[in-house]
Amino acid sequence: MIYKISKDDIADILNIVLCISAKDGILSDSELEKSREEFPNIFDKKITKKELNLIVDDFFDSDDQIEEYLDRITDDDMRPPILLLSVISASADGLDIRENFALKKALAIWEIRLEDIA
Repeated sequence: MIYKISKDDIADILNIVLCISAKDGILSDSELEKSREEFPNIFDKKITKKELNLIVDDFFDSDDQIEEYLDRITDDDMRPPILLLSVISASADGLDIRENFALKKALAIWEIRLEDIA
């Protein structure tokens, strides 16, 4: 299923994906490329490398924590696909235990079971 989103949702979605993927201390090129490649397979928008780079720059300039990024997503139906993209992206270079902890935190905050995101 492809989820309909607005253009404004893209940064909010990717900030969560980036936050989980960067928890191992590295936001690798493979994670970024996997995020960009898989995004249109889950959501009804495509993102360019330039758009992604701008979002990544803003992400690193921000002091926001995962809880603040998660709070921005108020549509419950969007939450599982966001976490699915997060798992796919974070796994691109091997899912580190710190990334797994961040994923589990997001699952707990949003009260979603892991098996409900696949």
